[in-house]
Amino acid sequence: MPTLSSYGSPKVFSGTRLDYHAVTENTAALGKFKLEAPTYPLIDLPFSAILDTLILPVIFPVATYELILE
Repeated sequence: MPTLSSYGSPKVFSGTRLDYHAVTENTAALGKFKLEAPTYPLIDLPFSAILDTLILPVIFPVATYELILE
């Protein structure tokens, strides 16, 4: 059975950061993500920011808990 740690550390505002790095063409930062940037990151950016804000109450405690365990 997969554990929470097997999925990797959750990234707070990861969609927004991915879009930002794609818009600014920061290839070094884009290499840290395990997926491709969207084709139109400037259009996706506001939607990602809204969704990342909505799921923040779920992601933040998990990310904080993983930091305490390390």
